[in-house]
Amino acid sequence: MAREIWGDTQRCIDTYRSRLEGMYFAADGAKKNTNANIWILGRVDDVMNISGHRLSTSEIESALVSHDAVGPKTAVFGATNKMTGKAVATFVILRARVDGPDEKSLVEELRDVAEKPRSQ
Repeated sequence: MAREIWGDTQRCIDTYRSRLEGMYFAADGAKKNTNANIWILGRVDDVMNISGHRLSTSEIESALVSHDAVGPKTAVFGATNKMTGKAVATFVILRARVDGPDEKSLVEELRDVAEKPRSQ
């Protein structure tokens, strides 16, 4: 976690301290049973660790569907990469067919959209 927010106090506040007043949001799901035992259920967000970077699949999906050429459904997942071990992969459904040079141009546009930090 520290690697993601080191030197960025506002990002830390926005990510972990802004959801509930006086509480820290760790993004871990849990439930308390009738015996008051707490059961950890896992992450509430779908995060991939790619080359030391924690990437939210939902944020990448949201960025992709914000592009005019992309329909309302995408899928983001981890895939094997020979150089880094793991990489981000996506399935995207376009609103219209794109071929030739326009296809390469759109792929580059979508990469740019997906890589842009959410704050920009």
